[in-house]
Amino acid sequence: MIRTNETIPAFSPLHSVYQQVQSCLDHSEEDCTNVKFWIAVGAVCSAVHHEKINDYDIFSNLPNLIQDALLHSGHRMTFEIEGRFQNFQVFGNKIQVINGFPVESAEDIIAMFDYTCVCGAYTPDEFVCHDRFWQDNATKRLVVNGLPYPLSTMERMAKYAKRGFTPCPVGLLTLAKAIQ
Repeated sequence: MIRTNETIPAFSPLHSVYQQVQSCLDHSEEDCTNVKFWIAVGAVCSAVHHEKINDYDIFSNLPNLIQDALLHSGHRMTFEIEGRFQNFQVFGNKIQVINGFPVESAEDIIAMFDYTCVCGAYTPDEFVCHDRFWQDNATKRLVVNGLPYPLSTMERMAKYAKRGFTPCPVGLLTLAKAIQ
């Protein structure tokens, strides 16, 4: 794992959304003092490449409190996939609060993702990423980190290929064997 508390200019959109969610928690009727959360996955990868961020995935140790705080703050839930996430519109941004996988640390988030280029977790105080995160984003290479859902990983491969990423041959073979 690589950790840094340096300011990364490309992460300013992440910072803005993080502050919006934190503000909702600060004004919540619930006690949210123990809530930890990170912005992770595709939003981090898109920010690195200065690309449009489609949605912001929020991972937390207490995702239900984040969902309640967003609703209490008047943000509307646009849809929900029960057991996995709730989607909100927050000041024009699509925020997905991931409730199917509560996490206690950035390392927990990184361990659950398929490609190293998305294995990063952001807070204003710290950015934690996979050892290969920066290298694989610089070369736009899809290197497998883990395969908890091989078919989803294959679908995501097509999505990232449209964005110019190339699969690593070893990872492609690993994925093929996992699907088999």
